[in-house]
Amino acid sequence: MRTILVTGAAGFIGRHVVTHLATLADTVVRAGTRPGGQTLPSIPSVETVVADVRDARTLETAFQGVDVVVNCAFGDRWVTVNGTQAVLAAAREAGVSRVVHLSSTAVYGNTKGVIGEGSPLLGYGGDEDDQDRMKAEAESLCKAAAATGQSVVVLRPGVVMGPGAPFWGETLARRLAHRVWGTLDRAGTGVCNLVDVRDVARAVEAALTASVAPGSAYNIVGPETLSWNAFFAKYNDALGLPDVREIKTDTLGVRILTGGPARLLARHVPALASRVEETLLAAPNFSELDQYRREATYPTDKAARELGWRPAIGPDACIAHTAEWAKAEGLARRPAR
Repeated sequence: MRTILVTGAAGFIGRHVVTHLATLADTVVRAGTRPGGQTLPSIPSVETVVADVRDARTLETAFQGVDVVVNCAFGDRWVTVNGTQAVLAAAREAGVSRVVHLSSTAVYGNTKGVIGEGSPLLGYGGDEDDQDRMKAEAESLCKAAAATGQSVVVLRPGVVMGPGAPFWGETLARRLAHRVWGTLDRAGTGVCNLVDVRDVARAVEAALTASVAPGSAYNIVGPETLSWNAFFAKYNDALGLPDVREIKTDTLGVRILTGGPARLLARHVPALASRVEETLLAAPNFSELDQYRREATYPTDKAARELGWRPAIGPDACIAHTAEWAKAEGLARRPAR
């Protein structure tokens, strides 16, 4: 019997990883959550423990008797960077045999073309709120730990979608339902490297015991790519909404400019957030637009060769599965006018 602990188990990816690992034979899953955080549904062979990556004392207790740790925790710098360091240290002290760390293809930045795992990652520092750079910094900590002989495997998923996805499932559904989003003309012709969260969970399973070098990293994306415009249109249709809106590129600059003040207002005066909801939904930020234009693909040959993992769920099935959840949650309801 082996014991696997998942940090960030109450998050989107963490929940799906816990659910999948709980189906494996001779496996006990510890779902690590922070005190007062979201609760998890009761699942046989899953025990919920306090494992707050911001508090090393909770990790020391939670990691006792654990064979493998899967680090799905993600948030601000204290969680993404400092938390990764705490997880690696606690795992080393507890004699954990392997750490599987969830990162992202976002660590490659705005690089275009065919991006293999050996491609340069983003530098870090500068903007403390730059999540992609924080992920790259967290990876540097994994690399340093691996250099000492600690068994660490890094997974870099692409655009992860599935029930519960906070942005690609929920926010995008609300954008489309409110009719403030759609295809983006020439600003949406970049490549969407979609991956179903169930395939990500299967990649975690594959990484638990694979005989690979410490510090090995793997791209994890779906079997097919599509343009961002096609993705937006397909999700719109799967939600059962009217024909997708066509948004002209030259209107996006105005949306960005109006979105800035609206975000500040919502952040500092929460009571007024509902009044600027549509402005916020309609306003992409600059990094979003960079992503929707980016012509980049992330081959998964290395994961197939070394982990024995191949994606099984194509974009249509992934989008349909997420849309069913979104409709059940009422996210596709059009607002009353």
